[in-house]
Amino acid sequence: MSRVSRAVQEHYTLSDIEKTLKNKELTYSYAEQGELDVIHLIIDAERALELANPTEIQLMTVDLVWRQGFSLVETGRMLGVTPQAVKFNLDLLKVKIQKVVDEWRIKDKEGERKAS
Repeated sequence: MSRVSRAVQEHYTLSDIEKTLKNKELTYSYAEQGELDVIHLIIDAERALELANPTEIQLMTVDLVWRQGFSLVETGRMLGVTPQAVKFNLDLLKVKIQKVVDEWRIKDKEGERKAS
């Protein structure tokens, strides 16, 4: 498996990945019902997060804000930083995830050119 590989050749957006990471319980309920597209999206969302190489603080921020649903203010209190710092870390991580998505698209285009 290459460094940038993913479950399927889908063109997920940053928004798709963010929604999947934010709504884990809902997406898992669809996956349990056998929705293969959702299963692939879950796998690729986690893979994109991993490939983005988040810092420890970014991982904690994702866990608290996206996965557990805490506000920026609540998360800032728990982490001992300002809400602005929480938002900054999330925004920076989104940029990193977008770079992963962009790299996937480049690989897809290269593959399409080789196939034709």
